[in-house]
Amino acid sequence: MVDFDLRPIYQLRPYQETAVKLTLEALKQKKVPVIVIPTGGGKSLVIAELCRYKRLVEGKRILVLASRKELVRQNYEKIFHALARLDEKIGIYSAGLYVKEIGDITIGNVQSVYKINNTNLLNKDLIIIDEAHEINHDNEGMYRTIINRLKEHKSVEVVGLTATPYRLGHGLITTPPAIFDMIIRDESMTISALQRAGYLTELVAKETRDQVDTKDVTIRGGEFVERELEDAVKKLDEESVIDEIIFRGQLRKKWLIFTVGIRHAERINELLTAKGVKSYVVHSEIHDNDRDKIINKFLTDPETRCVVNANILTTGFDNPQIDLIALIRPTMSRGLFVQMVGRGFRVAPGKENCLVLDFAKNFARHGVDFDSLDPKLIEPAPDPERGEDSYSPPRTKTCPMCQAILSIATRVCPDCGYVFALQSKYWELNTTWEFEMKKKYHDKFLKIEKTIFKIEFSRNNNKMLVLENLCSMGKSIQKIRDYFMIFTPKFGKIFTDSVRRLKDLLERSGAEKERKFENDDEMIDYLNEHVKPIFLIYTMEETFMKVTKYFFTREEDE
Repeated sequence: MVDFDLRPIYQLRPYQETAVKLTLEALKQKKVPVIVIPTGGGKSLVIAELCRYKRLVEGKRILVLASRKELVRQNYEKIFHALARLDEKIGIYSAGLYVKEIGDITIGNVQSVYKINNTNLLNKDLIIIDEAHEINHDNEGMYRTIINRLKEHKSVEVVGLTATPYRLGHGLITTPPAIFDMIIRDESMTISALQRAGYLTELVAKETRDQVDTKDVTIRGGEFVERELEDAVKKLDEESVIDEIIFRGQLRKKWLIFTVGIRHAERINELLTAKGVKSYVVHSEIHDNDRDKIINKFLTDPETRCVVNANILTTGFDNPQIDLIALIRPTMSRGLFVQMVGRGFRVAPGKENCLVLDFAKNFARHGVDFDSLDPKLIEPAPDPERGEDSYSPPRTKTCPMCQAILSIATRVCPDCGYVFALQSKYWELNTTWEFEMKKKYHDKFLKIEKTIFKIEFSRNNNKMLVLENLCSMGKSIQKIRDYFMIFTPKFGKIFTDSVRRLKDLLERSGAEKERKFENDDEMIDYLNEHVKPIFLIYTMEETFMKVTKYFFTREEDE
């Protein structure tokens, strides 16, 4: 027997060690535990450590199951590293990966393992199931069949792992007749705890101008009927949706968009590419090999900005760079909702948070507390007295200043500082005018955090003056550029209009509007020092944000 103190080549985080310890204790008590670790929290390392201990210390033969080949590959890599220096046979049994080997530890696709007729080939003592919420709640389905086959011959331990320990229509996955009877999760393993520790990034959720209206969509089996949902999303102004995603995503690196179905995904992708965004679409009609190539491009190509998907990239997909998620897919399933937004939890260099644009009113249904196992959140029910898209009790409210979606109990918006208590002195002194302007212009009225004048050249090599406005949208910064074609008279009306606008800026800022400059550098230095607007209003012209108004003081007349 190899000494268990021989450590693997990876280092477990404290909460992962806790998860392993609690699970081993539960198995000794003959429990059937399910480990709850958030998306991005490193479930595969917990699986690897369980395999290492159970194999080396107890000599168990182990079967690790998952429904997607990506998860099979991830789990194999971690388990291989856990036992890399030891003479242990580790097999992969997955048609999707073109490998069918059985070892002392076998990592397999449930679909492939289910087809094995001779269960003696497996002869396992422990079954570990990744994404355990996929197991059928009743005694049927592939997972249940495999477990029952093995239990016919011997006593078998079962452990599950998931980020979402609930199933639509059944509540918690420990509710009888579920296979699991114990949830493994302590306070160190929650999403909020991992965010505080820096293991997961923050989500910043924003309400959008356009939202899917689901009042006429039938709910069957606890979820919206997809055919009717596809009809509902067709009523959206999809051009407006795309414009908002493009605007809010200017300084975001990687966007992931969830849609209702294949045709919807293709429409959204076509609109994005037509507006110059390098975007791809993945769905069930795209061959696995082509899908893998697209996902690899999304992971490795800096120019590939976006992937639009329909019911594909909810589990087993890991791209830490994702910093914008657009939900155009309404769901009554809390599990699906948390899995979708969970794609943005992973940390990456330079990533401060992940922006979630909720075109689907999903936060209104499920709230912003991702750690809660409250049955009222797990099974949201519309409140007929408040309308089909309202829920009782109300889960969220929206900041009128920055459109952040917040807990109903929030008093001060953490994104922009807006105070909800109207009697607050701070609110009366500092946000009354801004609040009214925000109500009037929605997100097209923005606070300017910094202005930068610079000289650039057009495609025709004409020199332009550019005013770059870095605008605040809560914790996000958006860049809006304003162009002044003032260096060549051949532009005619545009030239005249640019000079007029620039003189207006100089006059309203108190600078000298007829001042002469020796060179461009002198002019840029003067403008950066003296012309500093503090708010702006813009309009969308195709993909271009055009500034229509600058403000140099609060409560300035329009």
